[in-house]
Amino acid sequence: MDFVVTVPAIWSPAAKQSTERAAAIAGFCGNQRIQLISEPEAAALYTLKNLSPSTLKVGRKFIVCDAGGGTVDLISYEVTQVGKLEMKEVTEGTGGKCGSSMLNMRFRRHLKQTHGDKYWTDTRLVAALNEFESFKKTFSPKGEPLTIKVDPILGLKRNRYTMPQSDMKTKIFEPIMKDVVCLVKEQISMAGGKVSAVVLVGGFGQSKYLKSQVRDAIGGGTEVLQPESGWTAVVKGAAIYGLGRYQPALTHVTVASRVARRSYGTCLMTKYDLMRHNPKEAFWSEKEQENVVVEMCWFIQKGESYPEGKPSIIEYQCDVPVMLGHTPQTEIDIYSNDDDAKAPIHFSATTRHMGTLSLNLNKIPIAVLRRAKQRRMGWHRYYCLSGVIEARYGSANITYTIKLGGVTHDALTIEYE
Repeated sequence: MDFVVTVPAIWSPAAKQSTERAAAIAGFCGNQRIQLISEPEAAALYTLKNLSPSTLKVGRKFIVCDAGGGTVDLISYEVTQVGKLEMKEVTEGTGGKCGSSMLNMRFRRHLKQTHGDKYWTDTRLVAALNEFESFKKTFSPKGEPLTIKVDPILGLKRNRYTMPQSDMKTKIFEPIMKDVVCLVKEQISMAGGKVSAVVLVGGFGQSKYLKSQVRDAIGGGTEVLQPESGWTAVVKGAAIYGLGRYQPALTHVTVASRVARRSYGTCLMTKYDLMRHNPKEAFWSEKEQENVVVEMCWFIQKGESYPEGKPSIIEYQCDVPVMLGHTPQTEIDIYSNDDDAKAPIHFSATTRHMGTLSLNLNKIPIAVLRRAKQRRMGWHRYYCLSGVIEARYGSANITYTIKLGGVTHDALTIEYE
């Protein structure tokens, strides 16, 4: 049995890793595997097969807006194939902490401002928020107002506090609705302005008031859809994702490619090139007997598309001394960069360390070394081994693997930012 854990797209790598670690500690480990998938992608896998044929035409773009309790995550897709539905990401995922729990937070603050902290003890707040939890799901400015039973010490008529609908709209709902609408508009702009549909999923995404606010804000020409059972879209999509890794026929929707949120790469030493490199980065190598630099080699750069299931590979050479000589580097560092422009050639202030892969030279068979080409550098001879660093992209993480001398030495999984 495998386990698929869904995570908000806007979470940091640390948050995703903590979630994965918590799942492992809870028992979802051992012989089983834990896979991560971003929540908007999981929702898309379930809901998109239910869209109308007129929406799912090749070249049509749509936005999946996963509005849950804590976060609202959005991603835009373009249909690349119908029949067995295939899509590709056309934007970076965006989102914010403007889920329905923010409504609770604002309502809680309103109660305390109205009657004071002293009256609203934890026990009273729990009862009031339970009433609000049911009320907010069907809220409409034209509907019945929320009435809460209170203690006689407040001196209110019939011991009831009724919040006017006008206050509920302007003080509680409107600020959060504006945040969600801004996120939807941002995605439409990033997708090029022509979007066939906005699909609202998640518990908060089932709000009729949210649907009307989004529809009014983006105008005609773009449908705003709320699929049936959209509140379970994320978990059902996660199950489809897990099953599809073993039986692709069970997956009705596949993601052909995704858009890189950051540049990811490593740094390797190479011969100094006056036309490409910064002269300040050059230094003399006793081993190579020439000027060299440490150059950033990128698996993928920010904004580029990367295909599902197809790894990116960086080739490198490792010189192992035949008897005596310089000890080769046995650690390969993985970095990310968030520059909007082309990622830098050299390590810069915006380059962040993400993790380290380790080589175990003792794993290389003697027969492989003996078959390897040798070269003399200075007073020493070296076996010249060719290796690769491989990056495989998933929905919520990248797995790096280092191979040298026909042996896999180490693997490292890093969550996206």
